Amino acid sequence: MIDRRTPSSWFDVWCAALPKVYDKVMHQCYIKGIEETVMRNSQPLTITLPLEMAQMVKDKVASGEYATESEVIRDGLRTLAARDAAVERWLREEVVPIMQDARARPEKLLTAEQLRRNLSEHINAIAAKPRSGA
Repeated sequence: MIDRRTPSSWFDVWCAALPKVYDKVMHQCYIKGIEETVMRNSQPLTITLPLEMAQMVKDKVASGEYATESEVIRDGLRTLAARDAAVERWLREEVVPIMQDARARPEKLLTAEQLRRNLSEHINAIAAKPRSGA
């Protein structure tokens, strides 16, 4: 079968279809824009730093260690969060059990004078040991 449409009729078909394609593309862009806004996992934030800290951030980027200033700040915050978590873990796993034991068995606690004497004896014992390689 021979296509009898002229080039101008192809143009007409294309022009007729264009608004539908345009609408579909714009709709997808609109939906994607909404999804990105709703699903965004970052938020722009303006901060003020002392000059030496601001220079430290810029130096990290200039050295190539980080690609952007935001990456420097994010890494710093991750490090801070890790430190806070480590302190919390230490308190929960080591300090709290010791405090609970001290409350349960106060007779095992030392007075300040006993502690000073024990520390002094310990320091003297270390000082009296011959040093190896000296």
